[in-house]
Amino acid sequence: MNRLVIAFTLALTASVAAPVLAQEAETEEASPEESRETSFQNVTGPQVEDVPGGALMIGAYGVAWFVLIGYVLRLAMLNRRTALEVDALHHAIRNATERND
Repeated sequence: MNRLVIAFTLALTASVAAPVLAQEAETEEASPEESRETSFQNVTGPQVEDVPGGALMIGAYGVAWFVLIGYVLRLAMLNRRTALEVDALHHAIRNATERND
């Protein structure tokens, strides 16, 4: 049992360490001139936002309100059902006590 645990731990450690070691080897192979972190690269052309933010914001608020209203309506339906069950139980208990008297 202990050997199985040790073997599993070693296999897990090796599987986690392999990508890290590979990543370190890749960064050592790249020269500083080729690395993006050490060189400045010009951006050509204007940067334009492609996604309209207003429509996304209105959509997100719409979904949030829809979920909130649905949740409140669900709670109201459950409350109504529970109130009807409590009334039915109240009447059943009253009828049972009147029959026993």
